[in-house]
Amino acid sequence: MQICRWDLAQVLPVFITCILVSSVTLEIFYLSLTLSGSAQLPLLVVILYLFFNVVGNMVRFIQSNPSIKGVFLEHGSVGQGWVYCYSCQTHIPPRCHHCYNCNVCVLRRDHHCTLLGKCVGYSNYRYFFCALLNALLALLLATILNAEIFMDLLHQGFSLHSFFLLLMPWMMFLTDLSWYRSQAHMPVVSWIHLLPHFEDGDNICPFPIFRDFYCSPGIFKDYGQVSGSAFVFAFVADTCVVGFLFCLAFLVLHSFILYRGSTTKEWFNGHSRDYDYGWKKNARTFLGERWYLVWLSPWIQSTLTGDGINFEPRNLSTVSSKNVNQ
Repeated sequence: MQICRWDLAQVLPVFITCILVSSVTLEIFYLSLTLSGSAQLPLLVVILYLFFNVVGNMVRFIQSNPSIKGVFLEHGSVGQGWVYCYSCQTHIPPRCHHCYNCNVCVLRRDHHCTLLGKCVGYSNYRYFFCALLNALLALLLATILNAEIFMDLLHQGFSLHSFFLLLMPWMMFLTDLSWYRSQAHMPVVSWIHLLPHFEDGDNICPFPIFRDFYCSPGIFKDYGQVSGSAFVFAFVADTCVVGFLFCLAFLVLHSFILYRGSTTKEWFNGHSRDYDYGWKKNARTFLGERWYLVWLSPWIQSTLTGDGINFEPRNLSTVSSKNVNQ
């Protein structure tokens, strides 16, 4: 009986990522439930769709094996572009590189995904790209639901200190907020206090939870620190914004290199056009024959072209043999 051994370096990032995904999902669920009108049901459907797409692509990504384990590499076919990996002690095909985090060579290796604890390669690039796209849409929706905070930020003014707390709300636990106590009846310029004003009997905010986050004697604990519930909400809301910017930057980068038929490693090494055959063939190479449908669901079958071992460069003279460990 084979014993399953958990690698902490792979399990811990996935566990943290699952906590972040769950926190953001619960927050946007709550914000959508507090809304009234006919838009509530369609919004919940969209949230569920994006959630299952993100989680589904994450699961398929982790289940896929882009490494050379279980792949028969014919030594008789070793030719141009093949190199010898001293770590794996075998010859490996072009575009295959060794990952020191996974401790294995990965077919058409792009990079090591820290958030999911696994390399992005030939067999799971589709799931990585689609998870990134759906996460971007989900975080955009969450940012829109939190847009009222931004609107109040513009009305209250902007400072370096507010920008600092906006990006890092956890610093509120380390910052003495006694200065804010002297500002009677004024909202604190940070995530949890940049909220619409409430007056007795006049609830003008669509999100009831926000009324608890006002500059009042009960919100501050000892040493000027904020309450735990306020901090948690601020942290999750801030994660939506930072995560959206993070996903946007990565999606733009990977859309560009996908258009070029390249990998991140090849792009940084100045070989981004070696395997460029046009955007449509590049899309089939990375996302499969049904590349135009993979965005809809991670369970749509889309057979990859090739075998992940043999790649014909656009210009054979541009491909030179390099040491895999460089």
